Amino acid sequence: MDSTKFETFFKKVWDKSNILIDANNFNLKTLTVILFLGRHQIELGEEITFNLNQIRELLGLEDSIYSYRRIENAIFYFKINFYKCKLKNNRERIAHVIKAFEKPMNDIYFNKEWRVEIDSVLREQILQSNFHDLCTEMDK
Repeated sequence: MDSTKFETFFKKVWDKSNILIDANNFNLKTLTVILFLGRHQIELGEEITFNLNQIRELLGLEDSIYSYRRIENAIFYFKINFYKCKLKNNRERIAHVIKAFEKPMNDIYFNKEWRVEIDSVLREQILQSNFHDLCTEMDK
């Protein structure tokens, strides 16, 4: 998948979603890549697995230490900071996007597997949205 297709996917996901995330653009794009890479794992209720090279390639970033550190920082951002999610009962939930993550040790080539667990309400919002249809559309 090239970065142009990902840009289209990114706009479609966040234009049609009820999820409100307070983040700058790069962090949000990184999160979207993680959700895209883990789309099948989200449906199964599992942790999302990926490596930083996959994220870098989808974002169209150069292969540099700086790129990988930016991606790591975006992941840490969503572990530390909060997002707002509209609930059906006219309430708002504030939670961490990423509840937990496992970072590989000694990953000098940035191709070892990371694992992240996303918030259960965010997972439910994703499953109720047209996120899966968009993923399937972009896979074709």
